[in-house]
Amino acid sequence: MSVRKPRMWARCALVFGLAGCGANGPDKLRVAVEADQTANDNSAVSVAVLVIYDEAEMAELRKKSAREWFAEAEQRQRDNPDGNKFDLVTWELMPGQRIREKTIELKGEPADGLVFADYFGEGQNREAFNPARRIQIQLLKDRFNIVYRAEDYEEDTKD
Repeated sequence: MSVRKPRMWARCALVFGLAGCGANGPDKLRVAVEADQTANDNSAVSVAVLVIYDEAEMAELRKKSAREWFAEAEQRQRDNPDGNKFDLVTWELMPGQRIREKTIELKGEPADGLVFADYFGEGQNREAFNPARRIQIQLLKDRFNIVYRAEDYEEDTKD
């Protein structure tokens, strides 16, 4: 058993039945994205949300900046045709745009998460997250935050 499996079991034990864990890991990801009116100096922001199943892939991607990820993303997807290394969801948001919470089906295997946001400015623009938890990505002027939502959180239906 790898070191990561017990850690994932602990994660799932905390949220079992709430965020959805399979036999060994999360079986769904719940994510919402919101761009501030000033996001990326008033320009569109590309966002990549990865749920990574392969430890070597995670170790490599943790070293990448968002700029590097987006430059390599197409090839990395071609190198992952069966989705065994990672699942990927992408959006491009304009300032002020909001993506309501989406539920993405996962493999139910031990996993880690990374978000990359393609900002104009310098910096890594990469953040790790726990894919067994419900998240909201907040795109701000020159950085982003990941906020873990409570399981009983009710999304505002107003736009």
